[in-house]
Amino acid sequence: MTQLYNTPRLFTGCCAALSAVAVSVVTRANIIPLVTAEFGFTNAEMGAVAGTAFWGFALGLVAGPFCDHLGMGRILRVALTAHLVGIALSMTATGYHSLYVGTLAIGLGNGLTASVGNPLIANLFREHRAAKINRFHAWYPIASVLGGLTVFTFTQAQIGWRWQLALMLLPVGTYATLFFGQYFPPTERKQMGASAKDMVQACASPLCLCLLGCIALGNPTEVATTQWVSALFSDTGLPPILLLVLVCAAMGMGRYFASPLVRHTGTEGLLLLSAFLSFGGLSLMAISHGIWALGPAALFGYGVGFLIPTTYAFLAENLPKAGALGTSLLAAVGMTSTSVMVRLIGSHYDWHIAQFQAQGMAQGIAKMAAGSATLQLVALMPLVLVAAYSGLVVWKRHQRTSLLKTAG
Repeated sequence: MTQLYNTPRLFTGCCAALSAVAVSVVTRANIIPLVTAEFGFTNAEMGAVAGTAFWGFALGLVAGPFCDHLGMGRILRVALTAHLVGIALSMTATGYHSLYVGTLAIGLGNGLTASVGNPLIANLFREHRAAKINRFHAWYPIASVLGGLTVFTFTQAQIGWRWQLALMLLPVGTYATLFFGQYFPPTERKQMGASAKDMVQACASPLCLCLLGCIALGNPTEVATTQWVSALFSDTGLPPILLLVLVCAAMGMGRYFASPLVRHTGTEGLLLLSAFLSFGGLSLMAISHGIWALGPAALFGYGVGFLIPTTYAFLAENLPKAGALGTSLLAAVGMTSTSVMVRLIGSHYDWHIAQFQAQGMAQGIAKMAAGSATLQLVALMPLVLVAAYSGLVVWKRHQRTSLLKTAG
Protein backbone atom coordinates (compact mmCIF):
# COMPACT_ATOMS: atom_id res chain seq x y z
CA MET A 1 0.00 0.00 0.00
CA THR A 2 2.80 2.44 0.82
CA GLN A 3 4.30 1.81 -2.64
CA LEU A 4 1.07 2.79 -4.40
CA TYR A 5 -0.24 5.60 -2.21
CA ASN A 6 1.40 8.57 -0.53
CA THR A 7 0.27 7.57 2.95
CA PRO A 8 1.78 10.53 4.87
CA ARG A 9 0.25 13.05 2.45
CA LEU A 10 -3.15 11.35 2.53
CA PHE A 11 -3.08 11.29 6.34
CA THR A 12 -2.08 14.97 6.49
CA GLY A 13 -4.81 15.85 4.00
CA CYS A 14 -7.39 14.08 6.17
CA CYS A 15 -6.15 16.05 9.19
CA ALA A 16 -6.50 19.32 7.24
CA ALA A 17 -10.02 18.37 6.15
CA LEU A 18 -11.00 17.62 9.75
CA SER A 19 -9.45 20.95 10.75
CA ALA A 20 -11.88 22.66 8.36
CA VAL A 21 -14.74 20.99 10.23
CA ALA A 22 -13.30 22.17 13.55
CA VAL A 23 -12.80 25.77 12.44
CA SER A 24 -16.38 25.90 11.16
CA VAL A 25 -17.72 24.64 14.51
CA VAL A 26 -15.59 26.82 16.79
CA THR A 27 -16.22 29.93 14.68
CA ARG A 28 -19.95 29.29 14.72
CA ALA A 29 -19.84 28.76 18.49
CA ASN A 30 -18.11 32.12 18.93
CA ILE A 31 -20.41 34.09 16.63
CA ILE A 32 -23.71 32.75 18.00
CA PRO A 33 -24.20 35.79 20.33
CA LEU A 34 -23.11 38.19 17.55
CA VAL A 35 -25.43 36.74 14.91
CA THR A 36 -28.31 36.47 17.38
CA ALA A 37 -27.95 40.15 18.23
CA GLU A 38 -27.59 41.35 14.62
CA PHE A 39 -30.62 39.50 13.25
CA GLY A 40 -32.72 39.49 16.43
CA PHE A 41 -32.92 35.69 16.60
CA THR A 42 -34.15 33.85 19.68
CA ASN A 43 -31.81 31.19 21.10
CA ALA A 44 -34.15 28.54 19.67
CA GLU A 45 -33.90 30.10 16.18
CA MET A 46 -30.13 30.36 16.44
CA GLY A 47 -30.04 26.76 17.62
CA ALA A 48 -32.01 25.76 14.51
CA VAL A 49 -29.50 27.51 12.25
CA ALA A 50 -26.49 26.04 14.09
CA GLY A 51 -28.09 22.60 14.14
CA THR A 52 -28.48 22.72 10.35
CA ALA A 53 -24.73 22.22 10.02
CA PHE A 54 -25.01 18.87 11.78
CA TRP A 55 -27.86 17.37 9.79
CA GLY A 56 -26.14 18.77 6.70
CA PHE A 57 -23.11 16.82 7.91
CA ALA A 58 -25.29 13.72 8.21
CA LEU A 59 -26.60 14.28 4.67
CA GLY A 60 -23.03 14.46 3.35
CA LEU A 61 -22.25 11.11 4.96
CA VAL A 62 -24.66 9.41 2.57
CA ALA A 63 -21.71 9.41 0.15
CA GLY A 64 -19.71 7.09 2.43
CA PRO A 65 -21.16 3.78 1.22
CA PHE A 66 -20.48 4.86 -2.37
CA CYS A 67 -16.73 5.27 -1.84
CA ASP A 68 -16.24 1.91 -3.57
CA HIS A 69 -17.95 3.09 -6.75
CA LEU A 70 -17.53 6.87 -6.90
CA GLY A 71 -13.97 7.01 -5.63
CA MET A 72 -12.74 9.09 -2.73
CA GLY A 73 -11.28 11.78 -4.99
CA ARG A 74 -14.65 12.59 -6.60
CA ILE A 75 -16.34 12.84 -3.21
CA LEU A 76 -13.66 15.24 -1.97
CA ARG A 77 -14.10 17.48 -5.03
CA VAL A 78 -17.80 17.81 -4.24
CA ALA A 79 -16.89 18.53 -0.61
CA LEU A 80 -14.59 21.35 -1.70
CA THR A 81 -17.37 22.89 -3.80
CA ALA A 82 -19.85 22.67 -0.92
CA HIS A 83 -17.40 24.30 1.48
CA LEU A 84 -16.69 27.22 -0.86
CA VAL A 85 -20.36 27.79 -1.65
CA GLY A 86 -21.33 27.57 2.03
CA ILE A 87 -18.65 30.02 3.15
CA ALA A 88 -19.69 32.53 0.45
CA LEU A 89 -23.39 32.29 1.32
CA SER A 90 -22.76 32.59 5.07
CA MET A 91 -20.48 35.60 4.71
CA THR A 92 -23.08 37.42 2.59
CA ALA A 93 -26.14 36.30 4.61
CA THR A 94 -28.94 38.86 4.98
CA GLY A 95 -31.20 36.94 7.35
CA TYR A 96 -32.42 33.59 8.63
CA HIS A 97 -32.91 31.79 5.32
CA SER A 98 -29.65 32.75 3.61
CA LEU A 99 -27.69 31.94 6.78
CA TYR A 100 -29.57 28.65 7.05
CA VAL A 101 -28.67 27.57 3.49
CA GLY A 102 -25.04 28.66 3.87
CA THR A 103 -24.69 26.73 7.13
CA LEU A 104 -26.29 23.70 5.48
CA ALA A 105 -23.76 23.79 2.61
CA ILE A 106 -20.84 23.98 5.06
CA GLY A 107 -22.28 21.03 6.97
CA LEU A 108 -22.62 19.08 3.71
CA GLY A 109 -18.96 19.73 2.91
CA ASN A 110 -17.97 18.64 6.41
CA GLY A 111 -19.93 15.41 6.06
CA LEU A 112 -18.46 14.58 2.67
CA THR A 113 -14.89 14.96 3.96
CA ALA A 114 -15.70 12.78 7.00
CA SER A 115 -17.23 10.11 4.75
CA VAL A 116 -13.75 9.68 3.26
CA GLY A 117 -11.48 10.41 6.23
CA ASN A 118 -12.53 7.75 8.73
CA PRO A 119 -12.53 4.71 6.40
CA LEU A 120 -9.34 5.94 4.71
CA ILE A 121 -7.40 6.18 8.01
CA ALA A 122 -8.77 2.82 9.19
CA ASN A 123 -7.57 1.27 5.94
CA LEU A 124 -4.13 2.89 5.83
CA PHE A 125 -3.21 1.96 9.43
CA ARG A 126 -4.80 -1.42 10.12
CA GLU A 127 -2.29 -2.42 12.82
CA HIS A 128 -2.76 0.71 14.94
CA ARG A 129 -6.29 1.80 14.22
CA ALA A 130 -7.34 3.13 17.63
CA ALA A 131 -4.15 5.18 18.05
CA LYS A 132 -4.13 6.53 14.48
CA ILE A 133 -7.84 7.37 14.39
CA ASN A 134 -7.51 9.17 17.72
CA ARG A 135 -4.47 11.05 16.38
CA PHE A 136 -6.42 11.94 13.23
CA HIS A 137 -9.31 13.20 15.36
CA ALA A 138 -6.84 15.13 17.54
CA TRP A 139 -6.72 17.70 14.75
CA TYR A 140 -10.32 18.62 15.47
CA PRO A 141 -9.51 20.10 18.90
CA ILE A 142 -6.06 21.32 17.79
CA ALA A 143 -7.66 23.33 14.99
CA SER A 144 -10.40 24.39 17.42
CA VAL A 145 -7.76 25.82 19.77
CA LEU A 146 -6.00 27.71 16.99
CA GLY A 147 -9.28 28.84 15.47
CA GLY A 148 -10.70 29.76 18.87
CA LEU A 149 -7.74 31.94 19.79
CA THR A 150 -7.91 33.60 16.39
CA VAL A 151 -11.63 34.40 16.56
CA PHE A 152 -11.17 35.62 20.15
CA THR A 153 -8.52 38.01 18.86
CA PHE A 154 -10.83 39.04 16.02
CA THR A 155 -13.65 39.68 18.47
CA GLN A 156 -11.42 41.76 20.74
CA ALA A 157 -10.35 43.75 17.68
CA GLN A 158 -14.06 44.18 16.78
CA ILE A 159 -13.64 42.31 13.49
CA GLY A 160 -17.10 41.22 12.34
CA TRP A 161 -18.46 37.68 12.43
CA ARG A 162 -18.57 37.48 8.62
CA TRP A 163 -14.78 37.83 8.38
CA GLN A 164 -14.39 35.31 11.17
CA LEU A 165 -16.12 32.76 8.93
CA ALA A 166 -13.46 33.43 6.28
CA LEU A 167 -10.95 31.60 8.50
CA MET A 168 -12.35 28.37 7.09
CA LEU A 169 -10.67 29.13 3.78
CA LEU A 170 -7.24 28.33 5.27
CA PRO A 171 -7.84 24.63 6.14
CA VAL A 172 -10.11 24.17 3.11
CA GLY A 173 -7.36 25.43 0.80
CA THR A 174 -4.83 23.22 2.59
CA TYR A 175 -6.75 19.97 2.16
CA ALA A 176 -7.54 20.83 -1.45
CA THR A 177 -3.81 21.27 -2.14
CA LEU A 178 -2.75 18.10 -0.32
CA PHE A 179 -5.34 15.88 -2.01
CA PHE A 180 -4.75 17.32 -5.49
CA GLY A 181 -3.42 14.67 -7.88
CA GLN A 182 -3.35 11.89 -5.26
CA TYR A 183 -4.47 8.28 -5.70
CA PHE A 184 -6.74 6.76 -3.05
CA PRO A 185 -6.93 3.10 -2.02
CA PRO A 186 -10.17 1.12 -2.31
CA THR A 187 -12.06 0.62 0.93
CA GLU A 188 -11.09 -2.21 3.26
CA ARG A 189 -14.37 -3.97 2.63
CA LYS A 190 -13.61 -4.09 -1.10
CA GLN A 191 -10.06 -5.32 -0.48
CA MET A 192 -11.43 -8.11 1.75
CA GLY A 193 -13.73 -9.23 -1.03
CA ALA A 194 -16.77 -8.84 1.22
CA SER A 195 -20.00 -8.39 -0.69
CA ALA A 196 -22.51 -5.60 -0.24
CA LYS A 197 -24.75 -8.16 1.48
CA ASP A 198 -21.99 -8.93 4.00
CA MET A 199 -21.64 -5.21 4.67
CA VAL A 200 -25.37 -4.75 5.29
CA GLN A 201 -25.49 -7.81 7.55
CA ALA A 202 -22.57 -6.52 9.60
CA CYS A 203 -24.28 -3.14 9.99
CA ALA A 204 -27.50 -4.86 11.10
CA SER A 205 -25.72 -6.91 13.79
CA PRO A 206 -26.57 -6.30 17.48
CA LEU A 207 -23.06 -4.95 18.14
CA CYS A 208 -23.33 -2.35 15.38
CA LEU A 209 -26.81 -1.32 16.55
CA CYS A 210 -25.43 -0.94 20.07
CA LEU A 211 -22.63 1.30 18.78
CA LEU A 212 -25.15 3.39 16.84
CA GLY A 213 -27.10 3.95 20.04
CA CYS A 214 -23.92 4.92 21.87
CA ILE A 215 -22.76 7.38 19.21
CA ALA A 216 -26.20 9.01 19.31
CA LEU A 217 -25.30 10.07 22.86
CA GLY A 218 -21.52 10.36 22.53
CA ASN A 219 -21.46 12.69 19.55
CA PRO A 220 -23.69 15.40 21.08
CA THR A 221 -21.89 15.02 24.43
CA GLU A 222 -18.83 16.44 22.69
CA VAL A 223 -20.05 18.51 19.76
CA ALA A 224 -23.34 19.98 21.04
CA THR A 225 -21.70 20.95 24.33
CA THR A 226 -18.76 22.71 22.68
CA GLN A 227 -21.15 24.43 20.25
CA TRP A 228 -23.06 26.06 23.11
CA VAL A 229 -20.35 26.51 25.76
CA SER A 230 -19.67 30.14 24.74
CA ALA A 231 -23.32 31.07 25.26
CA LEU A 232 -23.84 29.00 28.42
CA PHE A 233 -20.85 30.63 30.13
CA SER A 234 -21.36 34.13 28.70
CA ASP A 235 -22.28 35.64 32.10
CA THR A 236 -19.95 33.79 34.46
CA GLY A 237 -17.12 36.34 34.45
CA LEU A 238 -14.82 34.18 32.30
CA PRO A 239 -14.25 34.83 28.56
CA PRO A 240 -16.30 31.91 27.18
CA ILE A 241 -14.20 31.39 24.06
CA LEU A 242 -11.16 30.81 26.28
CA LEU A 243 -13.09 28.13 28.15
CA LEU A 244 -13.83 26.49 24.80
CA VAL A 245 -10.14 26.70 23.88
CA LEU A 246 -9.21 24.95 27.15
CA VAL A 247 -11.71 22.16 26.49
CA CYS A 248 -10.33 21.67 22.99
CA ALA A 249 -6.70 21.78 24.15
CA ALA A 250 -7.33 19.03 26.70
CA MET A 251 -9.21 17.04 24.07
CA GLY A 252 -6.36 17.34 21.59
CA MET A 253 -3.71 16.29 24.10
CA GLY A 254 -5.71 13.20 25.05
CA ARG A 255 -6.29 12.12 21.47
CA TYR A 256 -2.78 12.81 20.22
CA PHE A 257 -1.21 10.69 22.97
CA ALA A 258 -3.93 8.03 23.15
CA SER A 259 -1.64 5.13 22.21
CA PRO A 260 -0.38 4.30 25.76
CA LEU A 261 -3.93 4.42 27.13
CA VAL A 262 -5.19 2.05 24.42
CA ARG A 263 -2.45 -0.45 25.29
CA HIS A 264 -3.46 -0.46 28.97
CA THR A 265 -7.26 -0.25 28.76
CA GLY A 266 -8.11 -1.75 25.39
CA THR A 267 -10.50 0.01 23.02
CA GLU A 268 -13.63 -0.79 25.03
CA GLY A 269 -11.93 0.18 28.30
CA LEU A 270 -11.00 3.56 26.83
CA LEU A 271 -14.64 4.11 25.86
CA LEU A 272 -15.76 3.45 29.44
CA LEU A 273 -13.09 5.75 30.88
CA SER A 274 -14.08 8.47 28.41
CA ALA A 275 -17.76 8.31 29.35
CA PHE A 276 -16.95 8.41 33.08
CA LEU A 277 -14.65 11.44 32.80
CA SER A 278 -17.13 13.23 30.52
CA PHE A 279 -19.90 12.80 33.06
CA GLY A 280 -17.68 13.96 35.92
CA GLY A 281 -16.42 16.99 34.01
CA LEU A 282 -19.89 18.14 32.92
CA SER A 283 -21.34 17.66 36.40
CA LEU A 284 -18.59 19.79 37.93
CA MET A 285 -18.87 22.43 35.19
CA ALA A 286 -22.57 22.78 35.98
CA ILE A 287 -21.79 23.95 39.54
CA SER A 288 -18.65 25.99 38.73
CA HIS A 289 -18.35 29.64 37.78
CA GLY A 290 -15.56 31.94 36.67
CA ILE A 291 -12.03 30.64 37.14
CA TRP A 292 -13.34 27.60 39.04
CA ALA A 293 -14.79 26.24 35.79
CA LEU A 294 -11.32 25.78 34.28
CA GLY A 295 -10.47 22.51 36.06
CA PRO A 296 -13.79 20.77 35.26
CA ALA A 297 -13.57 22.04 31.67
CA ALA A 298 -10.12 20.48 31.26
CA LEU A 299 -11.37 17.21 32.78
CA PHE A 300 -14.37 17.17 30.46
CA GLY A 301 -12.26 17.99 27.40
CA TYR A 302 -9.72 15.25 28.14
CA GLY A 303 -12.40 12.64 28.77
CA VAL A 304 -14.85 13.44 26.01
CA GLY A 305 -12.10 13.52 23.39
CA PHE A 306 -11.93 9.72 23.17
CA LEU A 307 -15.65 9.06 22.70
CA ILE A 308 -16.08 9.61 18.96
CA PRO A 309 -12.76 8.35 17.44
CA THR A 310 -12.58 5.29 19.69
CA THR A 311 -16.09 4.27 18.64
CA TYR A 312 -14.94 4.29 15.00
CA ALA A 313 -11.86 2.26 15.96
CA PHE A 314 -13.96 -0.27 17.89
CA LEU A 315 -16.24 -0.74 14.89
CA ALA A 316 -13.29 -1.23 12.50
CA GLU A 317 -11.63 -3.74 14.86
CA ASN A 318 -14.72 -5.83 15.58
CA LEU A 319 -16.83 -5.43 12.42
CA PRO A 320 -14.43 -4.82 9.50
CA LYS A 321 -17.03 -6.01 6.99
CA ALA A 322 -19.25 -3.07 7.95
CA GLY A 323 -16.87 -0.99 5.84
CA ALA A 324 -17.66 2.55 4.75
CA LEU A 325 -21.37 1.99 5.35
CA GLY A 326 -20.68 1.28 9.03
CA THR A 327 -18.55 4.38 9.56
CA SER A 328 -21.02 6.52 7.63
CA LEU A 329 -23.90 5.22 9.71
CA LEU A 330 -22.02 6.02 12.91
CA ALA A 331 -21.27 9.54 11.76
CA ALA A 332 -24.77 10.11 10.33
CA VAL A 333 -26.52 8.97 13.51
CA GLY A 334 -24.09 10.96 15.65
CA MET A 335 -24.49 14.18 13.69
CA THR A 336 -28.27 13.83 13.32
CA SER A 337 -28.52 13.35 17.07
CA THR A 338 -26.24 16.36 17.55
CA SER A 339 -28.39 18.56 15.30
CA VAL A 340 -31.41 17.70 17.44
CA MET A 341 -29.55 18.22 20.71
CA VAL A 342 -28.11 21.58 19.63
CA ARG A 343 -31.64 22.83 19.08
CA LEU A 344 -32.92 21.27 22.33
CA ILE A 345 -30.11 22.91 24.29
CA GLY A 346 -31.09 26.30 22.87
CA SER A 347 -34.76 25.75 23.71
CA HIS A 348 -33.94 24.42 27.19
CA TYR A 349 -31.66 27.40 27.81
CA ASP A 350 -34.40 29.84 26.74
CA TRP A 351 -36.96 28.14 28.97
CA HIS A 352 -34.73 28.25 32.04
CA ILE A 353 -33.84 31.92 31.48
CA ALA A 354 -37.55 32.77 31.35
CA GLN A 355 -38.25 30.71 34.48
CA PHE A 356 -35.46 32.32 36.50
CA GLN A 357 -36.37 35.82 35.35
CA ALA A 358 -39.98 35.15 36.34
CA GLN A 359 -38.64 34.44 39.83
CA GLY A 360 -37.21 37.97 39.94
CA MET A 361 -33.58 37.23 38.98
CA ALA A 362 -31.60 39.82 37.05
CA GLN A 363 -30.90 38.87 33.43
CA GLY A 364 -27.19 38.11 33.94
CA ILE A 365 -27.82 35.93 37.01
CA ALA A 366 -30.73 34.20 35.28
CA LYS A 367 -28.54 33.34 32.26
CA MET A 368 -25.80 31.99 34.52
CA ALA A 369 -28.27 29.80 36.43
CA ALA A 370 -29.87 28.66 33.17
CA GLY A 371 -26.46 27.64 31.82
CA SER A 372 -25.84 25.47 34.89
CA ALA A 373 -29.26 23.83 34.62
CA THR A 374 -28.71 23.12 30.93
CA LEU A 375 -25.32 21.47 31.57
CA GLN A 376 -26.96 19.19 34.17
CA LEU A 377 -29.29 17.96 31.44
CA VAL A 378 -26.41 17.37 29.02
CA ALA A 379 -24.54 15.37 31.70
CA LEU A 380 -27.23 12.68 31.56
CA MET A 381 -25.94 11.51 28.15
CA PRO A 382 -22.47 10.35 29.29
CA LEU A 383 -24.07 8.87 32.42
CA VAL A 384 -26.09 6.52 30.19
CA LEU A 385 -22.89 5.75 28.26
CA VAL A 386 -21.13 4.70 31.47
CA ALA A 387 -23.72 1.95 31.87
CA ALA A 388 -23.61 0.97 28.18
CA TYR A 389 -19.82 0.76 27.96
CA SER A 390 -19.64 -1.14 31.25
CA GLY A 391 -21.74 -3.81 29.55
CA LEU A 392 -19.46 -3.69 26.51
CA VAL A 393 -16.37 -4.26 28.69
CA VAL A 394 -18.03 -7.27 30.35
CA TRP A 395 -19.03 -8.68 26.93
CA LYS A 396 -15.51 -8.33 25.51
CA ARG A 397 -14.00 -9.96 28.60
CA HIS A 398 -16.42 -12.88 28.26
CA GLN A 399 -15.59 -13.14 24.55
CA ARG A 400 -11.85 -13.32 25.25
CA THR A 401 -12.37 -15.93 27.96
CA SER A 402 -14.43 -18.08 25.58
CA LEU A 403 -11.72 -17.83 22.89
CA LEU A 404 -9.02 -18.86 25.36
CA LYS A 405 -11.05 -21.90 26.46
CA THR A 406 -11.65 -22.89 22.84
CA ALA A 407 -7.95 -22.52 22.01
CA GLY A 408 -6.98 -24.53 25.07
